[in-house]
Amino acid sequence: MKQSMIALAAAITLAGCGGAPPPDYGPPTDAQAFAAEAASVALDVAEPLPVRKNEPITSGAIDVPGAMARNTGNVLQDASDAATRQSLKEGLRSLRKVVVRTCEWGSVKAKDVESFSRARLSEVEHAYLCEVDRYSDPPRRGPVKSTATGYYYMDGGGFLHGDVDSTTWEDVDAIP
Repeated sequence: MKQSMIALAAAITLAGCGGAPPPDYGPPTDAQAFAAEAASVALDVAEPLPVRKNEPITSGAIDVPGAMARNTGNVLQDASDAATRQSLKEGLRSLRKVVVRTCEWGSVKAKDVESFSRARLSEVEHAYLCEVDRYSDPPRRGPVKSTATGYYYMDGGGFLHGDVDSTTWEDVDAIP
């Protein structure tokens, strides 16, 4: 009987340890989420793009098709990374408002974060997973809204964030 009570107490104790520890700060406000967008994009585009080394495409007189394919892939990936960074900068310039809808504290799954923020969030264990509405006013399109899900966490006294998912932009009559 005593052994079963000890086992039950151990099971209850271990069950309580499985979740994320409670946060020592609250979820971001709308203004903090907006500031987190700007700070995070600045960090994500500040790092130099990785330099991929191309392989020799010949071995003596024989072409190496695998090397040619990898080199082509490197060129395409570099172009994609550069275009993503440019898009982030342009998107930030037209961002007008962020409205926090819901937030839940939990463990961060860095593999789910957009590739341009993944390295930054790989060291973050817990954060708020929030759903937000983003309002933007790009000059060529007019007011638009997108709903996004991302992790928001405190770093150095301010919030940072990393996107997990977002909807396509939809036209709105005005930014609330």
